[in-house]
Amino acid sequence: MHGGKTPTGFASPNLKTGKHSKYLRLKGISDDIERHRTAEDILTQNEEIAHTRVLLEKTLYRLLSGSDIPSYKELGRIVVKMKLHARNGNQAQFTTAFGELSTMVELGAGIQSDMIEYLNLSDHLRKQIESQRKQAIENKEMVKITQTQKLLEIFITTATESLRTHVSDPKARQAILTDIANHYTNTFGGISA
Repeated sequence: MHGGKTPTGFASPNLKTGKHSKYLRLKGISDDIERHRTAEDILTQNEEIAHTRVLLEKTLYRLLSGSDIPSYKELGRIVVKMKLHARNGNQAQFTTAFGELSTMVELGAGIQSDMIEYLNLSDHLRKQIESQRKQAIENKEMVKITQTQKLLEIFITTATESLRTHVSDPKARQAILTDIANHYTNTFGGISA
């Protein structure tokens, strides 16, 4: 006995990253993947995460640009029409109404499929980012913001002292110190004492 249709893509329990999946390849997405891979967020600079984000965007785009899901009221209206045409022996009108019903059901099934794919991709992306975060913590690649800011302040203090010691021209020294302070303030919002 056959077990039915084998799940593919993110529906497959055997999928790891989807990077090499023939079911997940999309033409013309390499620029989008590169955009995500070079994002500022260190946790999402991973190629598999970038790939998943692009697939998520493409699926969301399909959902937002597609038709509305047919309502049960609409489907019911067509079924009533079909019953009326069947009862009256109007084969041509019955066939037309059946075609409308088939189109609506196929449309609804396609939208539902996209919604399921979007939810699966969202969950897969969440798991990938969480895995990346855990790995970064284990490898001590992540530093607390306060630690980073403190290191920058130590660097600025050391650079300032070094400039005062080694640059004899007061105007040049002041210009360099002003540049450092302005750059830090513009980037991080100020120097704390």
